[in-house]
Amino acid sequence: MIILLAGQKGSGKTTVTMNLAKRLGQVGIRVGGVICPGIYEHNRKIGITSHYLASGHEEILGLEVSLAGKPVPEPTGPDTFSYGRWEFRQSALAAADTAILKDIEASLFVFVDEIGPLELDHGIGMSRTLARLDADKDINTCTIVVCIRQDLSQALTERWPGSPVVELNGHGQAAISRAEEAILTVVGGKLTSTHSAPGNAQP
Repeated sequence: MIILLAGQKGSGKTTVTMNLAKRLGQVGIRVGGVICPGIYEHNRKIGITSHYLASGHEEILGLEVSLAGKPVPEPTGPDTFSYGRWEFRQSALAAADTAILKDIEASLFVFVDEIGPLELDHGIGMSRTLARLDADKDINTCTIVVCIRQDLSQALTERWPGSPVVELNGHGQAAISRAEEAILTVVGGKLTSTHSAPGNAQP
């Protein structure tokens, strides 16, 4: 099952995924995938990290380099390119992409933070993950929560018919909590032993 978590920039999508991963892990559900918390300085977001849920590994994915923003990706070095306000590390993106694919094949509860214009319009970023989801949009061996911007909801529900959309409306803890509960409600009884860590099978 693919679940789309849709929200505006800065609405708390990553926080929802972090909270859910922790809650699921506490009850013995194996979680995987990659979430991308921000790096902040004086309440300003200056970077993006990739946090691997299965291993706990974390590395820098991108750093802010421009306030103006660039509408298309432009190479800036052997392993970097700029897009929007950010300079991204291609090797870090590729490693995150590989980790997500591995976790999908391992039948985990997987979080993908996020699929956006890099993948959909330019074919980079988590592009292999996107291709994997396109190839098996009715996947039933694991649950995959994909973070997206709200304006991509229609395009991705048409691309992956039948995928539930959970809207993260508003900002703050109340909105985040509502989104968490909505995702758990959608999943419901589908949390079976397929998702459980060894020795922690669900009844």
